[in-house]
Amino acid sequence: MAAAAAVRGGPRASASQIWNGAVGLLIVAALIVQAVLNVQATDGVPMATRFIRLFRFFTVQSNVAVAVAAFSLAMAPARTAAHA
Repeated sequence: MAAAAAVRGGPRASASQIWNGAVGLLIVAALIVQAVLNVQATDGVPMATRFIRLFRFFTVQSNVAVAVAAFSLAMAPARTAAHA
C-alpha cells in the first residue's frame, strides 16, 4: 500500500507535458505509417531511393524537428532558450 501512496504523491504530468507528448507520439505514428507505405510500394524503385526521396520532403523533415521539440518539451516543460 505504501507504493500506491508514493505513486499518488509523486510528481504529476502537467497538461502541457501531456499535450506535447501526445503531439510527439502522433507525429512519430504518422512517420511510421509513411515508412510502412514506402516499404510496401511496388513501383520498381529501389527501397533506398524511396526513403531518400521521402526524407528529402521539407514536410517530413519539419515533422521530425517538431517531434523532437515536442518530446523535449514534454520531458522538461520549464526549459527556456537560455537553458538550451
